[in-house]
Amino acid sequence: MDGFKMDISKLKYAFNYAKKALRDSGYRKRAAYYKEYKSCTVDDKMIMYEAFFGRAITCNPGALFNYIFNDERFADYTHIWSIENSEFRDIIVEKYKSYDNVIFVEPGSKDYFKYLSTAKYLINNVTWQTYFTKKDNQVVINTWHGIPLKSLGYDIPNGKTDVSNIIRNMLFTDYLISPVEYTTENFKKAFKLEGIFPGKIIQTGYPRTDMSYNVDKDALEKELKKYGVKYDKTKKLIMYAPTWKGEQYANPDIDTAEYDRFIQVIENAVDLNEYQVLFKPHQIVYKSLVASGKLKDFYIPATVDTNTLLGATDVLVSDYSSIFFDFLITEKPILFYVPDLSEYSESRGLYFSVDDLPGPTTDNLEQLAEWCKNIDNYKSLFDYSKYISAREKFVTYDDSNVCQRVVDTVFFGKTDYLIDIETKTKKKLLFHTDKILANGISSSMSSLLNNIDTSKYDVSFYAIGAKNSYTMNYLEEINDDIRVIYRASAANSDIRDDVKKEYCLDKAIVSKEDGDFADFYYSAEYKRCFGDARFDYIINFSGFSAYWANVYKSSTNAKNIIWMHSVLASEYNRNVNGTLVFKRNLDNIYKIYKYLDKYVSCSKITMELNKELLLDDENADKFGYMFNLIDYNKINKGVKEYQTIKLNSKEYSVAMRDDNSITVVPTPDRDCKVLATVGRLSNEKNQINLIKAFARINRENPDTLLYIIGDGPILEDLRECISECNMNGKVILTGNINNPFGLLNECDCFILPSYYEGQPMVLLEARTLGLPVIMSNFATVRDSSFENGQLIIGMEEDDIYEGLKHFVDGSVPNEYKFNPVDYNKKCLEEFEACLN
Repeated sequence: MDGFKMDISKLKYAFNYAKKALRDSGYRKRAAYYKEYKSCTVDDKMIMYEAFFGRAITCNPGALFNYIFNDERFADYTHIWSIENSEFRDIIVEKYKSYDNVIFVEPGSKDYFKYLSTAKYLINNVTWQTYFTKKDNQVVINTWHGIPLKSLGYDIPNGKTDVSNIIRNMLFTDYLISPVEYTTENFKKAFKLEGIFPGKIIQTGYPRTDMSYNVDKDALEKELKKYGVKYDKTKKLIMYAPTWKGEQYANPDIDTAEYDRFIQVIENAVDLNEYQVLFKPHQIVYKSLVASGKLKDFYIPATVDTNTLLGATDVLVSDYSSIFFDFLITEKPILFYVPDLSEYSESRGLYFSVDDLPGPTTDNLEQLAEWCKNIDNYKSLFDYSKYISAREKFVTYDDSNVCQRVVDTVFFGKTDYLIDIETKTKKKLLFHTDKILANGISSSMSSLLNNIDTSKYDVSFYAIGAKNSYTMNYLEEINDDIRVIYRASAANSDIRDDVKKEYCLDKAIVSKEDGDFADFYYSAEYKRCFGDARFDYIINFSGFSAYWANVYKSSTNAKNIIWMHSVLASEYNRNVNGTLVFKRNLDNIYKIYKYLDKYVSCSKITMELNKELLLDDENADKFGYMFNLIDYNKINKGVKEYQTIKLNSKEYSVAMRDDNSITVVPTPDRDCKVLATVGRLSNEKNQINLIKAFARINRENPDTLLYIIGDGPILEDLRECISECNMNGKVILTGNINNPFGLLNECDCFILPSYYEGQPMVLLEARTLGLPVIMSNFATVRDSSFENGQLIIGMEEDDIYEGLKHFVDGSVPNEYKFNPVDYNKKCLEEFEACLN
């Protein structure tokens, strides 16, 4: 226990987190795990197993357990099984009740957290939960659970967010089991493993296929009888095993009437004295069937090992399930029933055509029944060479000795089947921005990511943001060569360490040199997020969050670069409703700077002004600058996609808001002189003075319009100001729209009246569109200026009014030439200079 004292000065923090613990079950679960993570020591002779989130002793973890459990070399090992509290749990546990070295725990229980933090070897076929944090001396074996026929990883729709915990798991995996080269290559591509995967791939077949050899049908019949399944070992088995379908994995579509019809049609076609027909639901479908009370005596439970069943199966009927790959080892018939192929292909995606499947394929159940009836003629029903080719491609190593090879590799250092993914050819960059928002920082972040040379750099982006349409759209526009690591859940902590963290942030304690620092908390969060992944550079592109600056400071293997998007002295004094909004963060960050390797300002003058504040004898060589890039392709695309409609004889621009809802905005009147500004609706953007100055100009020149594009905390203040100035219909508030560029392109001039800026992205966007520019004389204005390329004005109402007179007169300088391609090239040179 450290020396941190929970005295009266910490009570307000403790009270707040105690309330959080009372109302937030997720927080309580993470706190319970965190307690065990902190206190437990690793046992070198303990192995923990989990299959399908605790479903049963099955799949690859089950096969490895059966092998290890019967191997004398592991006689003194303890085996921990994660088994959920299901209706069949007692049957599973009963088999091992006489063995002291086999322990069963329920997922999410105190004992589960304890053993998860104690076992040296952790074997899973899916993922460990989002709170799991690997300890330095633990060994994680990810066996996975199938050869991919369906798209997976980043290849699925919304993959950049939906596979976040899978990618996180890959970052702490020591051994990833792949059955064949096809799957290895798929893993590397679909999970973007090259360049970041810290472990090794064992390419040697799937351990579970060992279970299909020499199946004891007597034992299988006895087991199925316990589960209430009518199985006759004397009859040949036709097993129907489709995959899950639906929009969400946890809530699959289930159709018992369709299952019943399938069984009935097949039974009507075959000789029931010779054959029996059983249904093997996907494990997540079976879970839903249990929850809905719809089990039947021909449904095989998910707790029964699938590969043992395959060894006893004579005819397999499947669809897009990867189960058929495993069945290839039997050389027995496979039939494919795909009634909804087009819908499934569109919603999930398939890696190869139905025409390549190793068996006859139909969407007609009666046709399928006819094939079952004439199964002795199986090889004549299709091009049987496809079956032979599939065996050669997909089950090369599955010879009943896979478990032995995996165990020899993981536990005894054999290297014959190891594949080490090369990670040394590119510099590895990790980018971070505090939150994806409709602001300049997020915009400049995406511009940099979409322009960086991925042939030279391996780039990861740690994405944080609510899983809403704006975040999804933002990530969708990120270059697919960029590895998006989407934040999976909040940090682990308990009340005590959360109190310490908040206290340290309030007191600007950033290291043990300052006091009792929350170093364990931050180090644990870094490990939870990034596991064993190694980066050459961590680029904190936001630079405003003390929390994340502390997290990244805990990294020991990367150069740490932080961005300065504005003049920090101005940000320090930013007052919103009586609160200095950045003071607490900047008090910490100012002290963190000495532990970092580089400070990058968004313009040269911004750098010089920040130097005046921060320069000392030890950091003179740490300052650098890089101008923000411009995503000109996005701007040009936005102009091209601009749409208008007519409503009641008036023309409107069609726009999409951040939540993907459609809105319409009055189209700029071509008989008017149209002015526009874009930015967060907040006091520092000075929109109130702009509205007041525009009202004066409009009274003198009624054929003028002002568009204010954006949203923010002073929206209602702006509406009130517009109303007081009688500018309704003359000053148009559009809100945040995903594509402002088409609308901007219809305007005549761009104005930025801000009190302070770093290097404004909106000015670059306006220049890309060729608009005349009026801008206030904020501190870094020279870095955003071009010769004969703008009118610079003061910030008060009168100053803005005088500038607008130039707009009306058509005398705003607009003779500049801006080439976004050349501009971006220069910015990237500056970026590389900062790295070097």
